[in-house]
Amino acid sequence: MLAKGFSQKEGIDFFNIYATVCRITTIRVLIVWAAIKKFIIHQMDVKTTFLNGDLTEKIYMKRSEGLDAPVNKLCKLIKSLYGLKQALKLWHEKFDRIVRSNGCRVSEFDKCLYVKVAE
Repeated sequence: MLAKGFSQKEGIDFFNIYATVCRITTIRVLIVWAAIKKFIIHQMDVKTTFLNGDLTEKIYMKRSEGLDAPVNKLCKLIKSLYGLKQALKLWHEKFDRIVRSNGCRVSEFDKCLYVKVAE
């Protein structure tokens, strides 16, 4: 399913869509630091990222073609979906909550950089 985010109305379907973005200087510093320390850098892409955000607004969608459900029924979303304006923000909030609960703290220089000091 794909949500039609272009039809969402601010203040009704969503209230805030801002999500932080990592600074390019942060990425460069981490690459240089990893090179100096001879660390191996791994990159990953989470294809289901936007399916992990927890919705706080009530959002209903028309059923998709091929879905085995009555034509006059709507789908109530409980998780964010690709195409919703607030999907990135909701995913970042959940990611932030999980990473912090595992002992990481947010850098004061870049809100997308999490630091965990080994004990």
